Amino acid sequence: MSYLKKTALVSCVTCALALPAIANADDHMIKASNIIYSDITNGLNTFGRIENVLLNKNSDAVEYLFFETSNTFRPVSNTKGFVEINNVKFNADAGGKLQVLVQDTDAQRKPTELKVTKKEAEYRLVSKLLDEYMVFSDQQMRQIDDIIIDRKTGKVKYFTVDMATDGFFSDDVRAIPASEVHVKWSGQVISSASLADVTSQKKYQMGSM
Repeated sequence: MSYLKKTALVSCVTCALALPAIANADDHMIKASNIIYSDITNGLNTFGRIENVLLNKNSDAVEYLFFETSNTFRPVSNTKGFVEINNVKFNADAGGKLQVLVQDTDAQRKPTELKVTKKEAEYRLVSKLLDEYMVFSDQQMRQIDDIIIDRKTGKVKYFTVDMATDGFFSDDVRAIPASEVHVKWSGQVISSASLADVTSQKKYQMGSM
């Protein structure tokens, strides 16, 4: 399905809270949900949009960004490709919207060059992880709200979770350090922290990041 027919992964009010699309001088973190569907540009022209983000085997850093060029950008036909995280920079356009900049055209790789199988990628795709629940050490669960990434290094800094369970909109979002989170091959996301710790300890509050 073309990205033009898709809707945003996360449309709730919490997506707009806590972190901007591009960080300020003191804050180099961006949200993974803002990367997906952002424009990809070579600095002169926008040639497509990011379709998905793939984390590495340890799920502690971004490895690849998958993109799609469409009829909107290229009149001939739809094409897909990917770039490695170390070949891109994250900028903002005039309106403040996130852009992915890849200046080296040789860095744009074809799908046939990807050395990751569908099975291997299944549990590492950000679009999948944002649909998952995190299981805490006390076996309590909360839905993953987003993944916070260092825009300079591509390292995953936090997994954020929505603590509320009975409302459509919530601003009770907590940040779990990536060092306390493990993504299993099965796709299950587990944390070494307990839900009680996350609820009560200040270090998990968004304002403490």
